[in-house]
Amino acid sequence: MLQAVTPHHMPASVASLVNQCCQTLQVSIMAAIRHPNVVMFMGLCLAPVCIVIEFCPRGSLSDVIQRAASDGVFAQQLPWPKRLSMALDAAKVRSHLAHLASSQ
Repeated sequence: MLQAVTPHHMPASVASLVNQCCQTLQVSIMAAIRHPNVVMFMGLCLAPVCIVIEFCPRGSLSDVIQRAASDGVFAQQLPWPKRLSMALDAAKVRSHLAHLASSQ
């Protein structure tokens, strides 16, 4: 997540504008990313402020890893070839994002 870092002497209205610009930039970056292994950004809700993404029935990758670490039955559903495939997918996304960053 991008956050605005502002000096303490900056007026609150300017700091708010800088923060809003950073949030707008973050949303535009998320909206532009298209990759089969990235959860799709669907939109932004302003009241209450939240990001709307596609539904992931098992939760985030972090959720899946944590659940597998604490639930033996769930862990059996994630054999090592599947875990390796998940790691490879994450590496592909990282490579894709690095390519996007270097092309701008």
